[in-house]
Formats: sequence, structure tokens, C-alpha cells
Amino acid sequence: LTRDDAMSDIDIPLVVAWNKLYRRSLFDGIRYPVGKLHDDEFIIHKILWKCRQIAVISSALYFYTEREGSIIAKMTPVRIHDALEAFEDRILFVDKEKWTEVFPVVLKRYCDYTIDRYYEIKRGAHAEVDNSFLKLLWESEKEMLEKYKNVSMDIKYRKFAESPENYERWLAGQRMIGRIGRCRNKILMAVKKWRK
Repeated sequence: LTRDDAMSDIDIPLVVAWNKLYRRSLFDGIRYPVGKLHDDEFIIHKILWKCRQIAVISSALYFYTEREGSIIAKMTPVRIHDALEAFEDRILFVDKEKWTEVFPVVLKRYCDYTIDRYYEIKRGAHAEVDNSFLKLLWESEKEMLEKYKNVSMDIKYRKFAESPENYERWLAGQRMIGRIGRCRNKILMAVKKWRK
């Protein structure tokens, strides 16, 4: 992969530190931040920026065990703050380096994170995080999209930035449009069968 491919397709396997072999020189001037959760999210973009080529294999050569009580086993306020800081750091880095090919992707990831955590917290999926974080997550996305309003983004992110209520109304409208489209298709198929 090129660095652009890697950043555009980045997901959990590409972010984490434990599944890679690195050339030592990639870490010149780069260190994991001390005391931060999501420490790998803070540096992966800086590492990939230095790469000309990234080789990926699909073989399962490392087995990862998630134990109850581990850092990643539960969502906490600190984890949310650190993740938002890491994603914002990535956006600022990509913007500073004028890495325009991947900028919309990293901005989208930030927005996906805020929306996903918002609705997980709202439905009570994270007992350690109270509803005060709903406002923080919404305002974080709103501020980010205001700052980068010139970047072309899917309308769903703009709707959430307006307000979660607008986003929910928009989603309901999209579901209705989908149902109407499916009904229309069923009617057309029935008419075609009837004509035969």
C-alpha cells in the first residue's frame, strides 16, 4: 500500500502497535505519548506519513486476548477524552502537512467516533460515562465541522453537527425513503410478472 492507501483504509488492524514490524528510523522524532489511552492513535498517522510503501499480510500470526477489566474492555471518560485528542491531533497533522488526499477520511473518522460514542452513551451502553458527555461529543463534532466547513462531507455529519435532533429526523426521513423505494420496487416486479 502507499501511505495514502493505508491512511484511507485505516481501521483497527492498521492502527494498533502490536501487529507490525517497523523500520527503526520511522520512530526518529516520534514517541508514544506518556499516560494517554489510545496512544497508538496519536502516532500512526506520523508513522504512515514517513512511509513510501506499506506491506500487509492477512495471515493470523498473533493472537490477542481481551481480558475483563483491561483498558479496552470498557469505555471511560478518560478514554473518550484521549481518543478525541488523538483524532484531533491526526486532523491537525494531516492539515499541517497538506495531506489533502486523506483529509476527508480523517475528518470523517473523527465524526464517526463522536456519533458512535454519543449514541452508545445515550442508550446506556457505557455505565462509567454519564450523559453529560453527550453535549461534549456533539459540540466537539460541531466545532470541528465549523472549523473545516470547506471540506466536502456526507450530509449526515452536517445534520448531527446542527443538532442530534436534526440528525435523528434526517435518519428517519432516510429510512422512510428507503421503505418507499423498496415498496416501489416490489410493485414494479409484480407488474412485470403480471405482464408476462
